[in-house]
Amino acid sequence: MDLARGVKAAEAVAVLRGLIDQASALRSGLQTQDASEVRDAYLAWAADTEERLAELTDDDAISDRVLSTRHWRIVDAPCDAPHLGSLLDAELKAQVRWLERSVHHLETQIKKLEEPIGDIFLLDSNIFLQFRVFTEIDWCKALSCDVVRLIVPLTVLTELDDKKSSSKSSLGNRAHKVLSLLHATLGGSAAGPSRLRDGVTIEVMDRERTTSAHRNADDEILSEAQYLTQMLGRQGIAVVSDDTSLRLRAAARGLRAVAMPEEFRIVDTSEKSRSRHTLKLTLLSESGMPFLDPGNRSVLRINAAATVRRVIASVEPLPVPKGRGAALTYGYGRDEAEHFNRQREAWIVRMKEWAEHYSFLRSLSERAARLPLMLVNAETVPIHNVQIELRLARPDTSLRFAKERDFKARRWPDPPREPGRFPVGGRLVKKTPVSADPRSERHGWRIAEDRCSAVMEVDKIWQGQSLPLDADVCVVDPASDRPVGGFALSWKVLTSDPVATITGTIGVRPRRSEPAR
Repeated sequence: MDLARGVKAAEAVAVLRGLIDQASALRSGLQTQDASEVRDAYLAWAADTEERLAELTDDDAISDRVLSTRHWRIVDAPCDAPHLGSLLDAELKAQVRWLERSVHHLETQIKKLEEPIGDIFLLDSNIFLQFRVFTEIDWCKALSCDVVRLIVPLTVLTELDDKKSSSKSSLGNRAHKVLSLLHATLGGSAAGPSRLRDGVTIEVMDRERTTSAHRNADDEILSEAQYLTQMLGRQGIAVVSDDTSLRLRAAARGLRAVAMPEEFRIVDTSEKSRSRHTLKLTLLSESGMPFLDPGNRSVLRINAAATVRRVIASVEPLPVPKGRGAALTYGYGRDEAEHFNRQREAWIVRMKEWAEHYSFLRSLSERAARLPLMLVNAETVPIHNVQIELRLARPDTSLRFAKERDFKARRWPDPPREPGRFPVGGRLVKKTPVSADPRSERHGWRIAEDRCSAVMEVDKIWQGQSLPLDADVCVVDPASDRPVGGFALSWKVLTSDPVATITGTIGVRPRRSEPAR
């Protein structure tokens, strides 16, 4: 049963259950009442049922289902007809069975749709064709919510399938790629939602309908959004589309419609021709050579081992008083002195651990490969909204992009405080905070959680401009004690105005004093 616009599924279930109870009561009345009296009550029930179901659904076949052939036989039968009771019982039984099937269908649909959590968004086909591949989009950021449930209407799959044979090769290739990714993502989900990433699921919506009126693709998407709103009984279910007309029609129907943020628009799949603008991305060392040496990056340069020896020597153990008079002389008791000495021994252990950690960070910093980047616009027009992505060509190695905290050494531990009336502040070395080189992230490089990719955005690069990026990004190898080098990076530049995607690779060589690995 397809519900009429504005009718909530829960409300329809309540109405149907009321009609079922009335019909069941009429059947029970056949055991104690005259068949002619039950017939009058049945005819009133049938007229009321037809009217109430007409309010719930736009299906014209509902009237014929309630006012069946047996119904008209009951209407024409004489009051004293011997078969009137059996006709009434058969008709009421059939109507109850049909209404119960309708209730079961609605309740099943409600339960199926309620189980996955998240804000629901129906995707138009242009979201798949004119924006970044759906597996690469941060949907929580794009749609401004914490848990996202993406739904692909069946008509969108049909549109994508039609686009595979488009005369424009880029559009056909994109449609083929999207369908392949959808199949890989949804292939084993048994028509249920599949996890796309943390907080994001995706599913295909394919439901049986009792009406077969032909609609265009936009009408189908809006119809599915209305269906979900009715089934779940809540507002806020949104259609995501780049089509302004579709969003306006959705608003006219009381549906929520949102547009994808422009930062995710990277692929030109429009049918009109557009001249292609290109970017050239060049990675340069400070000397201008087209390869990179590991840079001489370092945290604050101090001799950690010498510092530890000096600081430990400055905090001497306390003599333990023997006798009451000695305690008065020293200003503290035996227990206090022994407690301080135990704390000092534990502090010495922590200081040595700090020195080892600091030495490792210094070594890591000196071995890291520093990648200063320069973006070159070889075109004759300015290019806006540029996204630069670097990716390690072999993520199975121990190489990873570095974050600022990788080079940040913690402060050495505080020494214990001496007991008694004698302050020790003048005897301790003043702690100097160890600063970190923030160049890897401060100006905008965003390092992925798996450390295999780094992304930066540039608002605009003018025609013919060579733009040094504000920050360097570093590659480290904690598992090796040799300078980082001898690896490859793949890069990708995405632009939205004009639309372009440019890719390439670059090799990062080791120091010349090191043999190539």
